[in-house]
Amino acid sequence: MWRLFLPLVVATLTCSASYAACRRDAIISKTPIIEQSHQRLSLARRYSTASGTTDLLIIGDSIAEHWGETQSRDFAGLSVINMGIRGERTQELLWRLEILRPSISPSRVILSIGTNNLRELDYDRCEVLGGMVAVAKYIRVLWPNSQLFVLPLLPRGKDFHFRERDRDFINAHLPFALSGMTIVEIDEASLTCGWASQCDNFRPDNIHLVAKGYAMLRQFIKRSGL
Repeated sequence: MWRLFLPLVVATLTCSASYAACRRDAIISKTPIIEQSHQRLSLARRYSTASGTTDLLIIGDSIAEHWGETQSRDFAGLSVINMGIRGERTQELLWRLEILRPSISPSRVILSIGTNNLRELDYDRCEVLGGMVAVAKYIRVLWPNSQLFVLPLLPRGKDFHFRERDRDFINAHLPFALSGMTIVEIDEASLTCGWASQCDNFRPDNIHLVAKGYAMLRQFIKRSGL
């Protein structure tokens, strides 16, 4: 029996140790800064005026924002508020949550953040991971009674292999860093059409999803409990 469990124990200890080392390195990605464009700042200010209760809050970057096109279909029967802002990084989302906090009370939250930090090559894997963890933990502080679903970093780029090793590292460490939160399990092979050079679940940029891709993402989230 030990032969079955030993690899899992070793993997758990390895991830825990490497995440502990990472925690010291994330500085920029978890230091709040104002939105770095007038358009994003305008959106952040508009979102801050929202109030009341909602079944679901979708928040984060452009992956969150574009879900607004199909969210009424994908989350039929639920009231949904979408506060996604394209181009947003972890430190900017932290700023608007701290400074422009909306007066809403969501029962559930879907968080999509970190891919724009990953895009910038001067952010190492620990910096990206640290920012994602900081945002998720702050959301838990803001809305402690909501169920939080954290999207891992989705595949992106040419053949969906952009910074693949870093992305795998980050996604593998999220469950250890965010214990008690729901990290959505993604079937990446299915989502990327078997790592095809072009997949009809994505827009031609191989970053942003189309309606079919969002429907698949919704099923992954449903399996995670929403």
